Amino acid sequence: MTQPNASPFACPYCGGNQSGESIAVPESMFGQGEWFQYDICQACKSAVLRDVPPAMDEYYPGEYYSIGQDPEILFGGRRRLPARLLATTALWGGSPGESVVRATRNGEAARYAGILRSVARAGLRRGRSTRIIDVGSGSGFLVHLLALGGLTNVLGVDPYLPADRLLTSGAKLERGHLGESGTGWDIVMFHHSFEHVADPMAELALAKKALAPGGSILIRMPTVSSWAFQRYGAAWFQLDAPRHLTIASRLGVEALAAQVGLRVSSVIDDSTAVQFWRSDQIAADLDAGRPPQAVRPPELSAAELRTLAHEAVKLNRAAAGDQAAWVLREE
Repeated sequence: MTQPNASPFACPYCGGNQSGESIAVPESMFGQGEWFQYDICQACKSAVLRDVPPAMDEYYPGEYYSIGQDPEILFGGRRRLPARLLATTALWGGSPGESVVRATRNGEAARYAGILRSVARAGLRRGRSTRIIDVGSGSGFLVHLLALGGLTNVLGVDPYLPADRLLTSGAKLERGHLGESGTGWDIVMFHHSFEHVADPMAELALAKKALAPGGSILIRMPTVSSWAFQRYGAAWFQLDAPRHLTIASRLGVEALAAQVGLRVSSVIDDSTAVQFWRSDQIAADLDAGRPPQAVRPPELSAAELRTLAHEAVKLNRAAAGDQAAWVLREE
């Protein structure tokens, strides 16, 4: 449901000062039953949470997926060698083979490989010595994979980590923020963390300052410039109120980059089948007149999930997926 917005508005992406409408969005990950207003920038169409809750920690409980998954368990035991092979081939080329894909849980293997390839596209210019910092790393599954794949200087930072940690792969985790982790990074990356940032311009300026000369910034995040947002509206699962403080449009990303002296070097959509089945679940709950229930597995067959995965690929090729990977470089 949309409605006019009479409140003062300032778009954190393009700087626009007018919001044409707002949309009421339910909290949908944990079934808390709360609703939040997002204002839509009239100029670039990015979405911005109107009122940020004073105690955001309450919306990141221990079971929140980015913190609750231990990478040593996720890629431990018999999964460690296949994970190492998968990471190595995704980063440096080659094919992992069917046995590796099966051992790393099929569809999940494709997702991990896609994420790792986005890092490779950002530029491993110093080879295995490339310095990479993952901002908002969660429990560190990605930096763990990068280290398993042969990278020797990777760091994950996240304010919600319980403590600093050294993983068995050699990857390091620090509880903290980007500005506390030094400079000289070849890649500063945000994997579905940038949308959690209260001030995107300040954060991007920090990222630029942290870069080594010739470095790049990789941002993977959802976008309202997508078929899914147009189709589902408030039921689109990647609105993820109130944890997502902003959801950028494609135009908004370009405008923000330009304001801090960066340019968009490349954009590759990497949406998945989740945009369909999870948004359908939320829409069904809302249509039934009840708050969205907590995240639950899809009640779909393997064949139906494959069909949705193929549809996601089509949207990605048409630059209409509900998430993408942007590589930014200095002008």
